[in-house]
Amino acid sequence: MERRQLRHRGRLWLLVAALALALAAVAAGCGGDEEAATTEAPPAETEAPPAETEAPAETEAPPETEAPAEGEPIKFGVLSTCEGPFAVFYEESVGGVLYALSKRGGTPSGGNPSDGMSGASVAGHPIEVVLGCSDATPEKAVEEARRLVEAEGVDVLIGPLSGSEGIAIANYAKEQPGVTFLNGAS
Repeated sequence: MERRQLRHRGRLWLLVAALALALAAVAAGCGGDEEAATTEAPPAETEAPPAETEAPAETEAPPETEAPAEGEPIKFGVLSTCEGPFAVFYEESVGGVLYALSKRGGTPSGGNPSDGMSGASVAGHPIEVVLGCSDATPEKAVEEARRLVEAEGVDVLIGPLSGSEGIAIANYAKEQPGVTFLNGAS
């Protein structure tokens, strides 16, 4: 019995580490590099100053690139099993995602990871977390993914936990090209 518990604990830490790494990768991708985000402007034309003055030549300011509005929230949906055979891992699954967000300024809203988090941000955009619950069946996973994407409007969906759910979510993801699906566990 003790050996089985150790094996489950090892799997749990692996799951938490995978979710944390996956969210960190998404957060890094959302951050962007200020230099890379600007486009190179064509050389500005300069005007020669009048001969009688020694004022420096004036140049036009480079055109500004269009960037997303600062402060616009990014919604993360977290889909894990809170019912069924893997329900024991629900808090840890959510905790792995929230741990990564704690590195982006988030603070827990309560004693359990499922209580949520507030204050996390990426590149000036606040992060909102919306939790989803499945029961390790493909049907329930797709139903929850639809709720998170279509009703809640998440920009990124992280999860699910089990393999059969992952296949169903991968097929659903093909119908939602505007949403990022991050499946790091199943």
